Amino acid sequence: MKYPYLNTSALTNPVKVRHTYRGVGGSLAELFRTIQYDLGISGPRMEVLISEFIINEKRNLPDNRVARFLVRGNIRRELERPSMTFKVFVKMLKIIGVKRMVFGVELDFGPDKPTQTHSVHVDLKYHSSKSLDEDDDKQSVNAVMSSLWNHIKDNQGYTPEQFDQLLSDFIATERKKIKDKRIAKLFTKGNVKRELEKPAMTFKVFMKGLRVISTKKVKVFVDIERSHAVKDRIHYFTKVDFNSDTDYDEEPKE
Repeated sequence: MKYPYLNTSALTNPVKVRHTYRGVGGSLAELFRTIQYDLGISGPRMEVLISEFIINEKRNLPDNRVARFLVRGNIRRELERPSMTFKVFVKMLKIIGVKRMVFGVELDFGPDKPTQTHSVHVDLKYHSSKSLDEDDDKQSVNAVMSSLWNHIKDNQGYTPEQFDQLLSDFIATERKKIKDKRIAKLFTKGNVKRELEKPAMTFKVFMKGLRVISTKKVKVFVDIERSHAVKDRIHYFTKVDFNSDTDYDEEPKE
């Protein structure tokens, strides 16, 4: 599936070009590029914003290991990929000056159940380069996904036995779809359960959890604020390619 995104080589105004998005992380890439285009951020302007972001972040980074992810080339590659992790998505929003956001999902469980909407408020000023670089720490940006997942799961009211059965059904169904036998062997109920119980999780694991609870369709939405002005609060949403064949690919390196 292809969508317009910002041509970073444009010299004047943003230009729509065709771009292919990949896997569940493609929804975050599409969402960010839609925001970037809508705000009129051209290629040269994005370069300036990246420079300002790197300078500001490095001032507060005594840890050279963490500073490595601020290399301009890394950020450019992250921006151009057909898929984004949640960490990269938040980093890109910080680069373009987003201060706060409401991030959420609209869940469709089929015709016999009402649609559910769940969201979490995120103040981006509390997420530094360190929290964007870490994975499983409860202070990392990925803890937002874990918090949202726990809220959704608790809202369903499953007993431990009911959720265990959902996990069993999910594993039995999904393993048949995995063409890579190496990945299939690692795809067990115990592994998925541990992923869903971590204090922080990736967007891909979050979507895996939504599949476990039999979600049929998902819309991801974000309300962004770059200032306190009401007119600067903008709502964006996109559908997730929920049954992508690339859902079990490894995460791109940050």
